[in-house]
Amino acid sequence: MSDPTPFPEDILTEIGRVTIAASKLEFMLAQFAAEVLDGVDANQLLSRAGRVLPAAQKAADCLDSDLADAFGAWIEDASKLLAERHLIVHSTWLIRAASPGVGEYFGRHPRTQSETNPDPGRIREIALLLDQCSTDGFDLVFAHARILKENE
Repeated sequence: MSDPTPFPEDILTEIGRVTIAASKLEFMLAQFAAEVLDGVDANQLLSRAGRVLPAAQKAADCLDSDLADAFGAWIEDASKLLAERHLIVHSTWLIRAASPGVGEYFGRHPRTQSETNPDPGRIREIALLLDQCSTDGFDLVFAHARILKENE
């Protein structure tokens, strides 16, 4: 039995963009933590949910105050964006009546019951913000690579 209303390809595409952009951001966070913290392996951090952000915050806390503030702000932005990703990726996508005889998909997160806007443009915006946050992190790490290495 097939769905009465096919799932929109544009929403599928944008959910994919969010997923890829979030994995790139998590990779940047894990690399940063591994760069700063002794005995921390980025791949190990990435191997289980919930490890990356705390490790990145711990790494930021090890830095001098100006750098800790800069990296802490980046990590906070990342945390907020990854929470958006979580709501999108872990929502159950359901159909509701948009008008008589016309169905519309929307996402509902099972734990929070919050709804995800089914607008592909909004979902793409989150993917772009995730990408920008990755770039911001890369720029921070690159700009301070010498200091981060000395911190080890």
